Amino acid sequence: MSTEKLGEMINRAKRIVAFTGAGISAESGIPTYRGSDGVWNKYDPDKYANINYFLRDPSYYWSFFRDVRYSVLKAAKPNEGHRALARLEEKDVLKAVITQNVDGLHQDPTPLDSTADLVISESASTVLSKAVQD
Repeated sequence: MSTEKLGEMINRAKRIVAFTGAGISAESGIPTYRGSDGVWNKYDPDKYANINYFLRDPSYYWSFFRDVRYSVLKAAKPNEGHRALARLEEKDVLKAVITQNVDGLHQDPTPLDSTADLVISESASTVLSKAVQD
């Protein structure tokens, strides 16, 4: 499908749900886990992203988060992809964002009193914004 056709469909839509993953935040400087420069090329996911390993010794995960991920997440700013979703939200078309990201960048480009309905983070399994209304 061409980007023009997709744009037409979005412009005609009354309700949209966005599904995003690590790729949307890569432009903000947050490395993906599995890409060519991905985090798992440097750190063993069986050690740093395995629940059984975490339960045995959580210090590996917390040191990884503190030393590797936290500063990157803290420095990241929303990019054009996040701002495009915010514009759709302002038009009251975007009703939910479903993502595995926990970087908070989906919430950042919009005001706190926005009409955002729902952002669900799969990995955190939490609702990060207001519940869907309708």
